Amino acid sequence: MPDVKKGLLELLADNPHKTDNPFVFYGLDPYLPRYDGHFIYKGLKEAFIRYGIDYKARKICFHSWRHYYAARMTDVMTAEQVQRVTGHKSKAVFEAYADHVIDENIEVMGRAAAEVFGSIFQFKKSA
Repeated sequence: MPDVKKGLLELLADNPHKTDNPFVFYGLDPYLPRYDGHFIYKGLKEAFIRYGIDYKARKICFHSWRHYYAARMTDVMTAEQVQRVTGHKSKAVFEAYADHVIDENIEVMGRAAAEVFGSIFQFKKSA
């Protein structure tokens, strides 16, 4: 979604390391990404609690969110489009990451995600 892309680019711009290929989720070492995903999952758990979702009983983890997203997006897009944007090559199990994502696929994915999840997530309008 365009607002998510904008937020990630802003986070990338905040990376204090001056390297040729900086990470969005940077750590202390400029040449390594942040070593864990706990900081992202912590935010998801806080949202679950806020909305009364028992994530432990439902066994919801970060990977299950990725799987859910990909599965729902294939309801409105081709598998190839979803695989490219989510970074998967294999149609059968979505295991290996794609070589690249073209801007057109990102735009199509953003429109489709807004259609599928627009009633769930509300984004502030950018000035």
